[in-house]
Amino acid sequence: TYLIDPTVETVEVLQSPPFGTVIYTSYRSGSRLLSSRDFCTLTATKVLSNDEGAALGLYTKGINSSSFVVSSVNSTDMPECNGYVRGQVIAFGFIVVATPPDARRVRVFHIACVDPKGNIPAKLIDAAVAETCKKVNRLRELCEEAQAKVDAEARAEAAAAAASNPEDGAAHAAGAPERPVQTAHSVIERPFV
Repeated sequence: TYLIDPTVETVEVLQSPPFGTVIYTSYRSGSRLLSSRDFCTLTATKVLSNDEGAALGLYTKGINSSSFVVSSVNSTDMPECNGYVRGQVIAFGFIVVATPPDARRVRVFHIACVDPKGNIPAKLIDAAVAETCKKVNRLRELCEEAQAKVDAEARAEAAAAAASNPEDGAAHAAGAPERPVQTAHSVIERPFV
């Protein structure tokens, strides 16, 4: 979280009911003119099987689709705090689906409908939307870096195997398919203000 959004101050799990996780998150304001914000949210993740995805019209081809959804809840574990405005998350989340024709990539849809509460100038709202796009791109970069690390480790293992047994290792390395690199794309919808 902190790698993607440096304004995050606190992330605390308050409850873990079977249907999700109640999380308290606070953000420091990036401006002296605005109060810091905090949120209590219920987070739920759903991984769809191939059959569930197909029933919803999602292309899956051998990989599961998933969704990650957040909305605000009232939590007695974390009452409103001095110095923070309690915002409301109406809907926030990600939907991840495989892309045709070979499912070697995923497409990430980011949905955000958040009422930060209080009076915020339209220019700052526009800046926050632009910043959200940057955060989604940072998430994509982190995924690509993680995939590159996995690919490098696989190549190193193949090279070590080839060095320890040149005949078998070379044949295995030559016949081993390359791992697909999965990247994420973001679609940001902005409501008219």
